[in-house]
Amino acid sequence: MRPATIRFPLRAARSVPAPSTSDPASSARSHRARYDAGPVLGVGGMGEVRLSGDTRIGRRVAKKTLLADTDSPTARARFLREARVQGQLEHPSIVPVYDLDLDPQGRPFFTMKRVRGDTLERVIEHLRRKHEVFRWTKLGLLRPNGEAPFGPEGSRRTTRR
Repeated sequence: MRPATIRFPLRAARSVPAPSTSDPASSARSHRARYDAGPVLGVGGMGEVRLSGDTRIGRRVAKKTLLADTDSPTARARFLREARVQGQLEHPSIVPVYDLDLDPQGRPFFTMKRVRGDTLERVIEHLRRKHEVFRWTKLGLLRPNGEAPFGPEGSRRTTRR
């Protein structure tokens, strides 16, 4: 039996045209009428995610917008590619993309399903406070020869040479 091969059409993601900018005033009116601004959920190196309301459909969405201070042709291309690739993927662990457009300032944004829960940062901090260490975190501490500097109980071992 041969292992399955997953083929991903990256060229298709590149060939999708950019959001229309033919009438920026119309796009700005459409944007204001469709999405209301909500609280910031998170900020990363490239974008800001806000909780927003989609007034046409009547649901809360997460809206990621390219940060103004990172808006360059390279960053814009990377941001649009992220939205398009994420939008083509279907998996229970991948948040679906609903919309891709430009905001009133001409910056790209995309909307996604709102996912409730803690951030990874909060989960890790909670585990640190409880002094829980998982095996996968220990894997990053292996020596080049594969030997672990920790015993099964997590304490440092002494190595004789």
